[in-house]
Amino acid sequence: MRKKRSRSSGEGMISLIFTIIYIGYWWFVLQEIFQGASHFIYISIIPFIGLMFLHSLASKWHERRREKQLVMSVEKSIARYKDRIKTGA
Repeated sequence: MRKKRSRSSGEGMISLIFTIIYIGYWWFVLQEIFQGASHFIYISIIPFIGLMFLHSLASKWHERRREKQLVMSVEKSIARYKDRIKTGA
């Protein structure tokens, strides 16, 4: 029997990268707010929504890529077993 592969950690890596970006982003925004630039409260919302959108796009892209790999793997397995049936019969 084959050993099952563990799931790809790419999705976790994407989340980690965006978490670091979020922390850095809010660190910068809060530094500006505490220095007295209160207008940053309003300005910072739109880029944050953009970051969230990019995060969702990256996650969807990774999920689609994983689905394509799975489909290719299943098609390859089906073809291999069809060949076994043809040659064995």
